[in-house]
Amino acid sequence: MTTAIIIGAIITGLLLYRFINKKTVNNKQDEILKITLTPQDFVDKYNKKQGLVKGGSLCFFGHWFGKPYDNYHLLEVANFDIPTNTMTLAFNEKETLTICNPQDIYEYENKLTIGSADKIYWGWFSYGKPQTDDNLYFIEITRQGNELSGKSNVDWYKPDFKDLKIKNPALLWT
Repeated sequence: MTTAIIIGAIITGLLLYRFINKKTVNNKQDEILKITLTPQDFVDKYNKKQGLVKGGSLCFFGHWFGKPYDNYHLLEVANFDIPTNTMTLAFNEKETLTICNPQDIYEYENKLTIGSADKIYWGWFSYGKPQTDDNLYFIEITRQGNELSGKSNVDWYKPDFKDLKIKNPALLWT
């Protein structure tokens, strides 16, 4: 009985050590693979299809579009307007993401973040319906100082923007 307890304690200790050590290695790998991009760098890289993120779900200041990891959006083309400091991203199902004053753009192996923005505007056509003005919806999130506000024109539920957090990235694409 005592031998079994000792063996169990050793195995538990080894598993805990391995788990803690793996977590530290993953955090170090994220830091190593972190690439800082200017808005123009991002546009140039992704228009050449050289970006690390090939597609994924979208989260704006902690507010997911759909359920987390439920959607997969492929970027088709990116533009950056220098005079207005506005980046516009066009995705594969005619969705458009407009980001005003994007700052702190970081690319990782499996995600891209934009740390801050003054405004996020996501426009999409209702999936499975004709792409007409009647089926064009939006989510708009505006930052003023440390305050965030959200609005939308969706008509099949009442959007709740209580999950918006200034500490979250303006955009998480993963």
